[in-house]
Amino acid sequence: PDRPATAGSTPGRSAPNGSAPGGSTGGASFAGPMRLEDCWLEAFVAQSPELAAELAERVLGPLAEIGPVERERLLETARTHLAGDGAIAETAAALYCHRNTIQHRFARFRQLTGRDIRAPQDAAVIALALRAAALHPET
Repeated sequence: PDRPATAGSTPGRSAPNGSAPGGSTGGASFAGPMRLEDCWLEAFVAQSPELAAELAERVLGPLAEIGPVERERLLETARTHLAGDGAIAETAAALYCHRNTIQHRFARFRQLTGRDIRAPQDAAVIALALRAAALHPET
């Protein structure tokens, strides 16, 4: 069912406003209603703000140890990679850099967070943490 998403909804009915449809991961742009099918991760983090804040802190918190420029570069790389098809070449093209640069950023992200964005389970946790941080920036 294509039901519009609204803030404060529950799975099975509608979902909170979130980032762009189609599974983008991150970004805090919340423009208009969305379909639940397009924002499961946002629905989860909106329904459990305390758990979402804890997840964002545990996964992304270690990035606070580095400067803001490097931190944003790593987060942008993660968001771009997770929004794409998971191919390093696609991520590199989207960010206008060499694939080795992306590999180095992934290695740095893993060094700081202990999470490897190339591993499916870690990628899922990172995607959820990015959504949580976008929906609950006060954390």
